[in-house]
Amino acid sequence: MPYIGLTGIFGAGKSSVLKMFASLGVLTIEADEIVHNIFDSKPVLLEKIAKKFGSDVLLPEGGLNRRRLASIVFSDDVKRLDLETLLHPYVFKEAEAQKSKAYKKDAKRIIIFEAPLLIESGYNSSMDKVIVVTCPMDKIFSRLEKRGFSKQEVVARFKAQLSQEEKAAQADYIIDNSGSAHETARQIDRIYREITQLGL
Repeated sequence: MPYIGLTGIFGAGKSSVLKMFASLGVLTIEADEIVHNIFDSKPVLLEKIAKKFGSDVLLPEGGLNRRRLASIVFSDDVKRLDLETLLHPYVFKEAEAQKSKAYKKDAKRIIIFEAPLLIESGYNSSMDKVIVVTCPMDKIFSRLEKRGFSKQEVVARFKAQLSQEEKAAQADYIIDNSGSAHETARQIDRIYREITQLGL
């Protein structure tokens, strides 16, 4: 069963690409979804985060104020690394657990794990292949602006990641997500066929 990594910079369209792969029957695992579930199932982790980053990162009802936490960690590299040190062990352990569970059900099904910091964390070394989603910066800024992100917030998140060029240099496959959904889907179909034929 091929274990494939999917990544790209903030706003490149990783989630849309992942959904297209899922429509082909690929089993998908999302780092962000794991993080959400971790916060719901591990209150002790929320307590650690509140202790390290301040009680105002928690909502009045007890959940995580993600926007507030983001504003803190994306403006301070040390704090961002502190958060990653807290979260990454949980995220990658859960990803491995989901992968192992899937192996037992279907030894031939392709698994794609999507994570923004796949390469930065070094977890890409656990993958059989790595796919990087790219998109022109002007289109990314436009997309994120429509989602309510300020230019300052976007730039701060870019600085916390490798550039598109650096990520692409680590890729086995690159998906250019600058065109129509149909054009992206054609690239995904081609990559899916190639991975299927590899027999990893």
